[in-house]
Amino acid sequence: MGLIKTFLMFVFALFILTISGLIIAENLIGFSPFSHDVAYSTQAASSTVYVQNGVSGVVTLTDPFQGKTVNINVDYDPLDSGSGVIVSNNGYIITAFHVIGDPSAIENDQLEVMNSNDVLNYVEDAAVTSYISQDDPQLGEELLNNNTINSNFQMNTNNISTIVELLNQENLIKADSYQQDVKVKLPSTTNFLDANLIDVGDPNTDEDVALLKVNANNIPALSIDSQQPTNGESLRLYGYPGNSTQTQYYQNSTVTPSSASGNIQSEVTNTFNTIYYESSATATPGYSGGPVLDSQNNILGIIIYSLGTQTGFKQNSNNNESSAFLSSQYLIQICNKNNVHITVD
Repeated sequence: MGLIKTFLMFVFALFILTISGLIIAENLIGFSPFSHDVAYSTQAASSTVYVQNGVSGVVTLTDPFQGKTVNINVDYDPLDSGSGVIVSNNGYIITAFHVIGDPSAIENDQLEVMNSNDVLNYVEDAAVTSYISQDDPQLGEELLNNNTINSNFQMNTNNISTIVELLNQENLIKADSYQQDVKVKLPSTTNFLDANLIDVGDPNTDEDVALLKVNANNIPALSIDSQQPTNGESLRLYGYPGNSTQTQYYQNSTVTPSSASGNIQSEVTNTFNTIYYESSATATPGYSGGPVLDSQNNILGIIIYSLGTQTGFKQNSNNNESSAFLSSQYLIQICNKNNVHITVD
């Protein structure tokens, strides 16, 4: 009996040492021997929405070379797109700040809400682009040549902005109305819902989070995980790969989110002490703002796509890259600030 007892004690001690070693390894290198792929969940997918940021308005343009004045309806011009997640069944949705922010600011690695002048510029650009392509392809070249700017006209964003500026200088263009339009499409539906921008995270600390509200009730919401994630923890992310130029997302068709699994590799704190996590799951442009879920389908955070070296935020156009996500504490924070009823686990 004494030998058996000694042997059992030895086996137990060996087991404890092995478990301890595995835990230490997980903390040191981000690998967990107990990790496994988080299974795809139709429930989680039904709470992941497609988000589109655009503008609309009416513009009056006078063509000095054709001697006519026209009204141009910009019904909807999409500027950017991404993903989001329903956090309250009465229509509150979390997405990434940069998805609904000013695209020009994003190009400079900054988070900014579109102001009135920004929206005006985008609507005028869209109107002029439409007019040149459909009514007077020579307008741009004639304006540029007339102002001895450039005789080799090619349609691109910079030239459109220059043409709009020239038209404004001569009082030949006027926006009669203009507004930002954020639209949301729920999975398995064909129509967009208009979304109101309720609040955004602090742009000065790169809190890449925004809160939207749509007029809907009894839509499927997910709980938010309040626990700090651990290295090696398994996760699955959901989102809509693509961009605003891919019409399959905003025509009258249903959408279904894609997903990818992986695990947490490291915690990253930027220079402003904003907390992100890097994961091994592979995302593509369009996943931004989509949820990152644990094995219980609770929200660990939202995808910001990639990290910059200085500010902690960087929009990246690579086709495939390890995804980074903003900690769920900022999701809870923005919901509490706006008195949004959420479930926190």
